[in-house]
Amino acid sequence: MKINDTEVTVKRYLPLAEKVDFSQMLVQQAKDQRGILNEVALNALFQLYLVIYYTDYEFSDEELADHFALYDKLYKDNVIAEVMNAIPNQEYENLYRDINRQIAREEFFANSLAFTFSDFLNKLPDQMEKVAEIVNNFDPEKYQNVIDFATAANGGRNINTNQPVAE
Repeated sequence: MKINDTEVTVKRYLPLAEKVDFSQMLVQQAKDQRGILNEVALNALFQLYLVIYYTDYEFSDEELADHFALYDKLYKDNVIAEVMNAIPNQEYENLYRDINRQIAREEFFANSLAFTFSDFLNKLPDQMEKVAEIVNNFDPEKYQNVIDFATAANGGRNINTNQPVAE
């Protein structure tokens, strides 16, 4: 097939291992800093990856460094539409369905208790480092100064009590 004066081969079938790579990269790269899927990015990257994975188009490292600029260029040059039309409907529909299933599983997991617990465990080492730093830098003299100040502010009464203040 010829696209913009360039002879391009479009695969009719993408091997399963490449489909797995396609879908994993797509879902991971479409997430924002908080790990939430950005649907605009998801759609653009899906179409871009169709060109990258299903054709023999060659891209420079510089072009691949900015996926959105590359998408814009390929979209304006009508490359994406041509490639999408060249992929057999059944192949496209199967890929699209499988990716949507993966997205649904990701969203289900992200809303689950397992994700919350996993996220907590992933953040725990950083939090423990902060706790260790606080413990290592603990200055009993400064702590006593705070206690003395609080006691003085409390009219000299003991602040180490859970009893109500008796006037």
